[in-house]
Amino acid sequence: MEFGDADCYNKKGKTPDVIQKVADVYRANDMPGGWILPNDGYGCGYVDLDYTVQELHKRGFYTGLWTEKGVERIATEVGTYGTRVMKLDVAWVGPGYQFALNGCRAAYQGIEMNTDSRGFVWSVGGWAGTQRYATIWSGDQSGNWEYIRFHIPTVLGAGLSGFNAATGDVDGIFGGSAQTQVRDLQWKCFTPVLMIISGWSKQTNLMKQPWIFGEPYTTTNRKYLKLKMRLTPYLYTYCREAYDTGLPTVRAMVLEYPDDPVTYSKRTQYQFMSGEWLLVAPVCEDSPIRNDIYLPAGKWIDFWDGKEYNGPSVVNGYETPLDRLPVFVKAGAIIPLYPEMLHDRDKAKDPVTFDVYPFGKSSFALYEDDGVTQGYRAGAFARTTVEAEAPKSLEGAGSQISVKVGPAKGKYKDMPASRSYVLDVHIPAKPAAVKLNDKTLPGLEKREEFQAAAEGWLFDPRDRRGVLHVKTKAISLAAGFTVKISL
Repeated sequence: MEFGDADCYNKKGKTPDVIQKVADVYRANDMPGGWILPNDGYGCGYVDLDYTVQELHKRGFYTGLWTEKGVERIATEVGTYGTRVMKLDVAWVGPGYQFALNGCRAAYQGIEMNTDSRGFVWSVGGWAGTQRYATIWSGDQSGNWEYIRFHIPTVLGAGLSGFNAATGDVDGIFGGSAQTQVRDLQWKCFTPVLMIISGWSKQTNLMKQPWIFGEPYTTTNRKYLKLKMRLTPYLYTYCREAYDTGLPTVRAMVLEYPDDPVTYSKRTQYQFMSGEWLLVAPVCEDSPIRNDIYLPAGKWIDFWDGKEYNGPSVVNGYETPLDRLPVFVKAGAIIPLYPEMLHDRDKAKDPVTFDVYPFGKSSFALYEDDGVTQGYRAGAFARTTVEAEAPKSLEGAGSQISVKVGPAKGKYKDMPASRSYVLDVHIPAKPAAVKLNDKTLPGLEKREEFQAAAEGWLFDPRDRRGVLHVKTKAISLAAGFTVKISL
């Protein structure tokens, strides 16, 4: 689920070059990334692979390999050197990809039989069943506005066909531009998987990394990749649901709203639901505005500024400066967030933030496991149910809001015994009181005081039109807690 980078070193370098030329530049740019796949140059072979894998891992990257010949060396590559990703090439799986399903399975099993880690295969094609083994992507495309436009329904269609992990290279493998790179990366940060491939685009001096175009593009790409990392517990929970049920994380509007006749037409083919709570409308043309965003029945809140909308309705003229992707939150949402980090092992997942949009009764069952091993198949995971209850109108004094974080049920490797929490509760006015269980929390007036305090609350009317920030001390995961807000 972390950002991936594949780089073709054909006739321009050797395998260890990826350490300084790619991995170190990611970290120097404060840019998230979790895996790197150095291409062997179509047959020229990998050199110093064990050293490369070790050095990349020190920097927070897992290593993947690209094969056009087969996986006969996978036991050594995975078990001895420590590689964890395999990309399959058409030269091996065959024209028409007739061997793709078996090829994906061979690579997947080759990883899992030689390590306790999960198989991660990246395939350009496959058949029914490939979703068990591989991320699929759309192959060698050229980056432009049309590329973004047709990939939105492509990913939605893959989800409707049972593929939770489907994507296309950010801004394609050929072509590309500063604006299309940003716009393509933005919406893909709300999908489970995304990656780039460098080494082929003459327009971008062969490279595709998220800093190549300089400012303001680098800052915007960094903003969205860091948001993607913070959204890990939200997206990961839906990935587990996809594993259990087949329901994809990225959902065509018709899948989430089957009783709304508007969603059955092509009218909504260029927008989607990311999980149950986030509606995403990608920007797929060179325009400062986004038109024809359809909001189904209910209350919706702009993710960035807190403006409210009532559906069913159509949003036209939505302003889309470079750093703004149209994202709307369904009222009632409970969105878990991890701290900002560059990769999943960067720091402890503490505090956990719950971004809460109170509206009637709603809940979210947070899923967590160790993120790496196969232990989840034997029950090594935990679920934490978070419930919110509030009136559907928060105007006026006397309203009561409660957010209940239940005890974590289950256990997994390296699961923390306790952690602290932050609740960001979207309300229109400063509360009269905030209680943690039966204890009244202190109200703080300044952001600096809130950040320094071990616990307490701060209301910021300028943050997305009103957000109550509540902080707790470390709480046992076995205990749970309830925050009660009196308006």
